Amino acid sequence: MTGRNYDDPEGFTNAHFHHAEELRSEFESAGLADIAVLGVEGPAAPTLDNRHPRRGSLLLPSAILLARLLETDPLMMSASLHFLAFGRVS
Repeated sequence: MTGRNYDDPEGFTNAHFHHAEELRSEFESAGLADIAVLGVEGPAAPTLDNRHPRRGSLLLPSAILLARLLETDPLMMSASLHFLAFGRVS
């Protein structure tokens, strides 16, 4: 697996899909320090995407809390569909 996604002009996009540690390594290779990688949506995102329209306001606070609790957990971070990474130029 390369992580590369090449779509035809009608497809999603050409992209590179990362594992969290792979993204951290790329930031390190770029010379950044104090790197943080976070899971953005958290593991409840699919539940929110498939909820009954009237249940969103009921489920959202718990989903946000869960995402914040697990955003840095190395074993659960990949349950998010997207990562946010940042670092400091040393």
